[in-house]
Amino acid sequence: MTGRMSTGPSRRALLLAAALTAAAAPAARAAVGADPFDTLRLRWLDIALGTGYDPAAEPYAARLARLGGMARDFHAGMAPAAGSLWPGHPFDPPAGAGASVLVRRRGRSATLWISEPPRTGTPLEIVWDRPVRSVVHADDTVDVHLAGRRTRLRVTPGMACAVHRCEVILG
Repeated sequence: MTGRMSTGPSRRALLLAAALTAAAAPAARAAVGADPFDTLRLRWLDIALGTGYDPAAEPYAARLARLGGMARDFHAGMAPAAGSLWPGHPFDPPAGAGASVLVRRRGRSATLWISEPPRTGTPLEIVWDRPVRSVVHADDTVDVHLAGRRTRLRVTPGMACAVHRCEVILG
């Protein structure tokens, strides 16, 4: 006895249950979507919502109609501007919130999007442990320094809540 108490089903039991559930799915439902993603999405909906669900039947129809109306109202009230999607509701992150970096790689190129939500205006430096052969595009606020196997990006964000972009060819 190891002294470890079981608080629920083991991972093995959960994986076995998931496999059995997937195997028991009707083949006709999987054939609905020609795309594998559609098949997977439909299977996930079956697992999450159960089968036999009819969105046109009550109480689902009324709730979905109300939810759709709320979504339309929110969408109609949007007025995207710097730092806000809705007038009177600015995006104001807490002091000390860090920078955010998104990297999207496509083949031998990569695009980096950098944001600094606190809007302090203080330059920040990002060290990327990735060799870069050349810079295709960099916003005026982004300085790229190629240094062997590391790439240093110095971003001068300013005071506006903006995204700073840099596109590179990987080495």
